[in-house]
Amino acid sequence: MKALIILLYIILAVVVIALYFVPTIIAYRRDHGYKGIILAINLVLGASGIGYLIALVWAIWPQEKSILDPVLGNPTGLGVRNVGDTFGSKKAGEVRGEAQEKDMTTEIEKIAKLLKDGHLTREEYDSMKKKIIRESGF
Repeated sequence: MKALIILLYIILAVVVIALYFVPTIIAYRRDHGYKGIILAINLVLGASGIGYLIALVWAIWPQEKSILDPVLGNPTGLGVRNVGDTFGSKKAGEVRGEAQEKDMTTEIEKIAKLLKDGHLTREEYDSMKKKIIRESGF
């Protein structure tokens, strides 16, 4: 009888822990861009109830929308006013990063053509390439 009660307590503890980490589980299953932050909020502030609610809402919030859109007057997330400039707008950041990378590649291709055509020396080309890469943030 005593072993059964201990087993029930262990099962209860596992269920309670699983329920406590529901926001984190959701974030990791969705491969959320901020899953580490959601885990930290859930772990540190989850017991307060407010932290749990924040972590849960952030975990289930659509990743293509900013979490502050409703607060900043863009409840549908369809406007471009704050897209990519607030929390949770992963897709907009990726698009911006891709465009920036394409710009850098285009610039490097341009100076490579100048090098090939004999308008630049190898040293000038290397210097310009480093500058383009540095200014692109890579």
